[in-house]
Amino acid sequence: MLLCLGDSLTFGSAGYSYISFLRPDLKAVNKGVNGDTVCGAHKRLKRYIDSPKYREAKAYVIFIGVNDILKPFLCGLSPVWRLVMKPQVSIKKCRTDILQFAAEYEAMLRLLESRGKKAVLVGLPCLQIRGAEAGPYMEYSAAIKALAEKHGLPFIDLFSLQTEAAGPPESLGRHSWGRTGLLRVLDAAFMLLCPSSKDWLSKKRGLELTVDGCHFNSLSARLLAEAINRLV
Repeated sequence: MLLCLGDSLTFGSAGYSYISFLRPDLKAVNKGVNGDTVCGAHKRLKRYIDSPKYREAKAYVIFIGVNDILKPFLCGLSPVWRLVMKPQVSIKKCRTDILQFAAEYEAMLRLLESRGKKAVLVGLPCLQIRGAEAGPYMEYSAAIKALAEKHGLPFIDLFSLQTEAAGPPESLGRHSWGRTGLLRVLDAAFMLLCPSSKDWLSKKRGLELTVDGCHFNSLSARLLAEAINRLV
């Protein structure tokens, strides 16, 4: 059993989950939670790791951190976004300080080590949201990579996989999330009701890697799944 811990990029209601493209013999369990952060993932890991239900999980995929940066970014888009996102930044305990983020992340790795569990760490992806600069995501990915090296764990440089497949970040399409968030709500409903339309939506918007600037199209999901298939 492979337990996949993450946020909406793992869960896959918006966009594709990489879990759909993993080898069947891995018996992957989807533990993605929409909007989750490193703090939330750590809290959930404490429940899962000693649960009889997941005792057979020999390895974990840890793919978390986007929302620690994205939610605070959305607060700055408009007063409406701030009204919606500011409480979430507090409730979800977004780690906007990279040292705090790394400390929370490393606590998960120590917990896994204490139970003799293997782990694959995934760096943060390439976003195509207008105004969301790549720098912070690459810095957090570098922190995750450093932790992987420190603890002797495999690390997947997802950003590089994506940009090697689709082109440099500056050449990629961008999508606006608007000033009210209404488009995101409509997107979520549309993809839930018509999941087969996800790649169509990506193509229609000129997005090479995502369906809405963040969530994966099938290319990104397959790239990540193939990397995990090689490591586990």
